[in-house]
Amino acid sequence: MSVVIRCPLRPADRLFDTIRILRAASQPVTAAAIADEPEVTVHTVYVDVATLQARRIPIEGAAGVGYVLRRRTSCRR
Repeated sequence: MSVVIRCPLRPADRLFDTIRILRAASQPVTAAAIADEPEVTVHTVYVDVATLQARRIPIEGAAGVGYVLRRRTSCRR
C-alpha cells in the first residue's frame, strides 16, 4: 500500500492557478469549480479572487454567480 502525501500549494501558485482556470473558461466559473483543482476550500478561492482583484487583475463576478477574467484591451500607440 502506498501513501500519497500532497503538499499544499504556495499562495502564489494558487493565485496563478486561479488565473489559469479563468483564462481557459468560456463562461463564468464558480468558486467551487475553481477550488476543485488545487483542492482548496471555497473560502480560500474567495480570498484569492479578492487578492487578485486588489492587484488589479480584471476579474468580475460574485459569490454564488461565478467569476470571469475580463479580456484586457490595449489603448497603447
